[in-house]
Amino acid sequence: MKKILNVLLGENYLTQKPNAFIAYPLTKGRVSIDDVIRMMKQDGMEIHEATAKDIVERFHKKVAELVLAGFIVNIGLAILRPIIKGIFLDKIWDPAQHAVKVAFVQGSIIRSALADTEVHIIGKKNSSVQLFSVVDKTTGNTDGQLKVGRPVELRGKGIKIAGEADQVGIFFTNTDTGESIKIPDEFIALNNPKLILFVIPDYFVPGQYKLSLITKYLRNNKQYKKLRSAVLPFAVNIE
Repeated sequence: MKKILNVLLGENYLTQKPNAFIAYPLTKGRVSIDDVIRMMKQDGMEIHEATAKDIVERFHKKVAELVLAGFIVNIGLAILRPIIKGIFLDKIWDPAQHAVKVAFVQGSIIRSALADTEVHIIGKKNSSVQLFSVVDKTTGNTDGQLKVGRPVELRGKGIKIAGEADQVGIFFTNTDTGESIKIPDEFIALNNPKLILFVIPDYFVPGQYKLSLITKYLRNNKQYKKLRSAVLPFAVNIE
């Protein structure tokens, strides 16, 4: 029976090529051993679920034992082999520098299943940088009512400011005049991937603004080559 793998296309920020995308499989959740055994029972497995789980757990333990004893184990789904990580500058094993790992290579069952799988592109993935909410930390208001000189909490996903100083940051664009004002770095107290704390300078003119953020943040200390941006889904009012 044909298997269908649904994917979403997201922008490839690691290349300068236009219209370059990366496919992200649309996962349906996590499945445990118990879930798999229950499905097998529904498919007609004759042995009791508890017996099946005991067999599977014994099988896993034996496979782990054989691999870590130096065997290359082919279990159909995958081929497992022990490997050693780390550089030896002498002939001494140092747990702080070396480690035993297990390498997995897809086996014949997976290869056969892959040949019988169709990929369906069902849409475009949301940007990995998103703005969710803004809070006046003095009053606790979440309705977008802000005041100059007060601390503001900005929450989102992948919003840490990273990249060239003149191109990235938090921007307020006046909806009447179109003037865009960047929050200076010295007014930003906390800069995290999910949370930014900053203060609105007192030179802001009262009015309605569109709040946006531009960054190159990827993860850890890595950055995308191209700028990414997000806009708060509602306007804010500054008094």
